[in-house]
Amino acid sequence: GGGIATQFDAAEAGYFFTENLISSGVFASFDISGNTIFATMDSNSDFAIDTAMVSTDYGATWSYINFPATYQDSLVIGSAEVAVAIDPSNGDFVAAYAYEAPSGNGFLAEARSSDQGATWNVQLIYQEGVIVNEATYFVDNFAQVNLAVSEDGVSHIVFNGYGGHVDVGPDTIDYLIYPVVYWNSSIQQLVEVTDPSIGRNPALDGLLDPNATGGGLNSRNAIGCAYPSVAASNGKVVVLWQQNEFDGEPNATNWVPAFDDSLGGAPNMDFGATDIYGALSTDNGATWYRPTKVTGSPGWVDQYVSVDPHIESVSGTDYIHVTSAYDPVPGMSLFEYVPGFVTWVYSKVDVATLVTTGIDDKPGTVVSGFRLEQNYPNPFNPSTTIEFSMNRAADVTLEIFNIVGEKVATLVDGYQTAGTHAVEFDAKNLSSGVYFYKLTSNKVNLTRKMMLLK
Repeated sequence: GGGIATQFDAAEAGYFFTENLISSGVFASFDISGNTIFATMDSNSDFAIDTAMVSTDYGATWSYINFPATYQDSLVIGSAEVAVAIDPSNGDFVAAYAYEAPSGNGFLAEARSSDQGATWNVQLIYQEGVIVNEATYFVDNFAQVNLAVSEDGVSHIVFNGYGGHVDVGPDTIDYLIYPVVYWNSSIQQLVEVTDPSIGRNPALDGLLDPNATGGGLNSRNAIGCAYPSVAASNGKVVVLWQQNEFDGEPNATNWVPAFDDSLGGAPNMDFGATDIYGALSTDNGATWYRPTKVTGSPGWVDQYVSVDPHIESVSGTDYIHVTSAYDPVPGMSLFEYVPGFVTWVYSKVDVATLVTTGIDDKPGTVVSGFRLEQNYPNPFNPSTTIEFSMNRAADVTLEIFNIVGEKVATLVDGYQTAGTHAVEFDAKNLSSGVYFYKLTSNKVNLTRKMMLLK
């Protein structure tokens, strides 16, 4: 109820702060570049961002600025959490947030302003209900969007990808998924950076959703791999999030109950323990190492992670600056309205510690969103087009086989960037009949059938 305030210290490590109240409300977000501060907030506490402000004198004075309230007449900002940044390459104001439609579907969007909020250019990133990687993400007012803009002007956006796996037959959701999803303005592909054993595991259906029938293991908005945060600089991208602890394989749902000080330190069987996990890309988001634990006390609830969006480089070593909350009484730190002690923990983390090792952990060896489309035209004579897409760059082969399994052509054999690729197949030297085309990357194989009619 106290409103939004800024606090400025007298000097680094001076431990004396001057407070400046700038607005009523909740859900503040801000970024600073030089003496310019760009901030947004929900000034009337109705769980939708409605106010944007700018200061060009490092917080001494503030001015209200426009914020893109609509994209189309039917869409309004419905995001309680807006992430903002100032583009270090040109000073643009950037924001990432969710829209809502009368249908109830959510839309993720990025907005850019080159005139400090006077006008905005809005790009829709994802619409709930659209099937991506055999899934739909339930983006709405708590999509937990986070944003960083690297020195090259690329926007890096992450969000809680809670959603549903879509049965490829009748297009129905057969189980809930809990990934963290990444997108950037250069590649413009949705990539799940979390481990599929956690983010896409039928055995965990409903278990990590506190709103599911019977309740889940986490508190309120901590759905699955929750509260993602992103940092990006000089080609490196780091994504952090809150993830449940498991004792053994998640397929067996061996979840770890969280210790609870209110129970004398005994495990609370209503809540699962969580840690802070992270994933690293060293090629500006094109490929990703497998996730690894960054911080957290085993058996306790560690949550609400936030990373400084700017990766710091000191004498050739890259660091991220991380804060997270250690909650000794699970569930009391959000919405319960019961006073409780939560310790905020700061960590300075060497980015190199996020480089996981092992033959299957190298970037580019795991392909997410690996899709092979039906060729067109089909039947064909004598040429046809084959399209395939993937959300991560990788080594790929695309081969053609006849009805008895003999290879008759190799169309692709080598490293391919993320995105959609179209390859033409000319069968003028082949006879009519059924052929198969197979796309292979690492241990993933996809095959489709086509018909040549001369």
